[in-house]
Amino acid sequence: MALKKFKPMTAGTRWKIGNAYAEITTNEPEKSLLEKKHQKAGRNSQGRRVMRYKGGGHKNTTVSLISNVIKQTSKLK
Repeated sequence: MALKKFKPMTAGTRWKIGNAYAEITTNEPEKSLLEKKHQKAGRNSQGRRVMRYKGGGHKNTTVSLISNVIKQTSKLK
């Protein structure tokens, strides 16, 4: 496993060496584990905006392993 040497910005990081996880991880999550994150910031039950300065932003997805496992087990029953 490769090692990552930190830049000496402070005294604590001067001799710091950590693991480089590039060999065992990827930049993108597994597609089958992703689930859409529903946006509900500042909306009421009718879907109308009721709070100022809330909402908007970029679309987000979350990694949801537990809900996928529950969905798969419910399909088996």
